[in-house]
Amino acid sequence: MSDAEQYLDLIAENAQIKAEIQSLKIYDNTIRLFDRKILKVCADQTLGRSNPIPQFITVITNIKNGIPPVESAESFKQIMMAERIAKISEKQKLQISKYKAQKEEVQKKYDVISKLVSELEARVEEHQKTINDSENIQKSLQEQIEIYKKAIEEAKQKTTALTDEVTKSQAQGLELRRSISRAQSSLSQYVKSGAVDQSQIDSIRNIVHGLRKSSTIQSQEE
Repeated sequence: MSDAEQYLDLIAENAQIKAEIQSLKIYDNTIRLFDRKILKVCADQTLGRSNPIPQFITVITNIKNGIPPVESAESFKQIMMAERIAKISEKQKLQISKYKAQKEEVQKKYDVISKLVSELEARVEEHQKTINDSENIQKSLQEQIEIYKKAIEEAKQKTTALTDEVTKSQAQGLELRRSISRAQSSLSQYVKSGAVDQSQIDSIRNIVHGLRKSSTIQSQEE
């Protein structure tokens, strides 16, 4: 038997003893009442007064019944255990009710926090989408810039090539004019020397005229 059970047995026995003492007091009071009523009946008979017999009979009946019975220690033990269980049950109910209230409060706070988290996640997703769109735009612009750079580089190369061609054409034109001048000078010397006839001179002049015309056209193109 555990200490708690022994303590409970002692309390039950003490309660039984108290109940027996109380029962003895009640029976003692009943006997005292009987004595008083006997004396009163005797006095009333002496004085010739009537006495309420039913009330007197009730007192006699209580005396005949003896000391009022009391509950046993085991009964008191069961009663106390039941009361204790009832108190524990009530306490547990209060605790459960308290825990439920706390749980509801925590759930409310959780719902608020969960809502805030969802809103923050939505904002982060929106910002991320904006960042992605900006990166795509930047990437597209960078690609266009690269295309423009490539086009500019090709234009520079073509300009350089064209400049080289112009320079080459200018040099060729200059050389052609020099050749014409030398041809004219030689022709003049041949004419003065009388080494060629008129038909050869006309033929040479036509050639020189053609070269000069070609040189003039080339100069205009430059």
